Amino acid sequence: MSGYFVVLTNFCSIPCILYYQYNKKNFYSLQILLNSLFSFLHHLNGSGLKHLNDNGIFDFLDGLYSYLSIYIFSIYLFLSNHDELKTELYIIKTILVSLVYLSFETIIILPTVIFMVFFITGIHYQKINKLAFNNFYLIMIIFLNIADIGCFFAAVTYEYNYLHGIHHLIAFNLPILVDKYILSESN
Repeated sequence: MSGYFVVLTNFCSIPCILYYQYNKKNFYSLQILLNSLFSFLHHLNGSGLKHLNDNGIFDFLDGLYSYLSIYIFSIYLFLSNHDELKTELYIIKTILVSLVYLSFETIIILPTVIFMVFFITGIHYQKINKLAFNNFYLIMIIFLNIADIGCFFAAVTYEYNYLHGIHHLIAFNLPILVDKYILSESN
């Protein structure tokens, strides 16, 4: 039963995909769609519900798009739609593809992504959005990120499928709060 939960929670990304489509932010919508699609296929194969002869490609793409989503939505939070970041995005993609392909663990890749977010944000420090810690959306983003990271890492030690499914429920809908925060601060 828990195998179904971790697989089916990937569908909780649909409201977020539709939200970004409705607001004509196709890049973000596509990022979430690909992230949840590859996560669905990865967990479908990994939970034993359906064997897919994929030679590990879904594991690779699930990891790649998960880390890429963390980077993209963190940069969106700090810098909004900063158009000069296309070069940085290609560099980050290359680094992430290399790290995921070489099978580095999350304990290495996650801090690397966080470092890249702070590094890129630091380079573009003149365009950083001021963080309003009294904003409800930012408080929810911080709280849910802590809960999400807790579920993600606890899943490895305890009950993987249920806790990782909760991670999906949180992570696939955090981008809505990021956009709501950006919009509330731009008004």
